[in-house]
Amino acid sequence: MTRDKSERHGQTATESDVTHRLESVLDLTGFQRDVLLVIVDSDETWPSGAAITRSFERIWHTEINRSRVYQNLDKLQEQGFVTTYPIDGRTKGYSLTDHGENAMLAYRRWMLSCLSNDHADATASGT
Repeated sequence: MTRDKSERHGQTATESDVTHRLESVLDLTGFQRDVLLVIVDSDETWPSGAAITRSFERIWHTEINRSRVYQNLDKLQEQGFVTTYPIDGRTKGYSLTDHGENAMLAYRRWMLSCLSNDHADATASGT
């Protein structure tokens, strides 16, 4: 993923910008966040909905309802997290927008902060 535009231009994002990005990704369902991660993790530049579904099936070792994937991709596009690119007449490829990347980066920072705090607390208590 790329860094925030302001960070790429030598400026740091304000705390309220980061908070807004984190709040926007926390408003998503867990499945929607997983969809964003699968898109980022894809070997394809513009993975199709079918490729995203296959990735979930490979990761979760179970069949995934394709309509569930497509409905969530549509919601993520409406909310500005993903964009589409026509691959052929019917097939669309998906990629994260700058908003989607920045929101996931904020989410990653928050998760790492939580994990490092838990680790520090566990280490301090001897567990």
